Amino acid sequence: MRTKAVTVLGLLFLAGEAACGPPPSGPQNPISVVLSPETVTLVAGETVTFSAAVQGTDDARVLFEADAGAFEPAEGGALYIAPLEAGTYTVTARSVADPDAMATAAVRVVPPGFRLGRIRFVGDQSLLFTEAGQSHPLRVEVLDETGQPVPNAEVTFESADPTFAEVTQHGPLSATVTMQGEDVGFTTIYVHGPKGSVATAVAAFVRLADDVRLVSSETVVDLTYDRATGAVTKVVLARTPEAESLQSGEVLLTGDA
Repeated sequence: MRTKAVTVLGLLFLAGEAACGPPPSGPQNPISVVLSPETVTLVAGETVTFSAAVQGTDDARVLFEADAGAFEPAEGGALYIAPLEAGTYTVTARSVADPDAMATAAVRVVPPGFRLGRIRFVGDQSLLFTEAGQSHPLRVEVLDETGQPVPNAEVTFESADPTFAEVTQHGPLSATVTMQGEDVGFTTIYVHGPKGSVATAVAAFVRLADDVRLVSSETVVDLTYDRATGAVTKVVLARTPEAESLQSGEVLLTGDA
């Protein structure tokens, strides 16, 4: 049975102190609110701490509201307790100084037993570099227990050695890895997903022989293997300028082969 959606108005706490004394003179900046995180996925009954920053005023007090669930005070923010019914809900942080100034976050609630967090790479999982300053994209998907992509999923990317390969995140599921030097070697790129899930990729600097060509695995349409040895006997590539420039006898190398 669907529970009635309620607005939680009972939590009003000081994220900072309200200013004392007369209001400042002169033109004032508009008040705005920044809420973090902006999106989150929770199992029914699970908790997450929201933090809110008020800009444009010395009064840092915030009123937290939600269309379902409950709040408890927490250090630096408000502890949100997800409702027991699955669905997508909205959390609002509203400035006490200016109730029209607010920010919202989307909360996706999934049933107990619904597993999240399997991370799948889209494209090469091993990134091969041949010169300093070269960059490669790194993209992933987060899959549920049925193997379907999880909507609004987010991950974070981290380089085990940023002095070797630097990671710049561009979106919830994508980043760019840039090689910093020309020393042959490798480092691990960690991808942290929901529920403590972790996946790893490799960033490696390589020196290629004259007859070796580096191609993206995304251009590989089909592979044929020798069943006895496991060796690749035939490669079908998408028709690209890179593929058109290949010469007979060259050896192909991809990040996943």
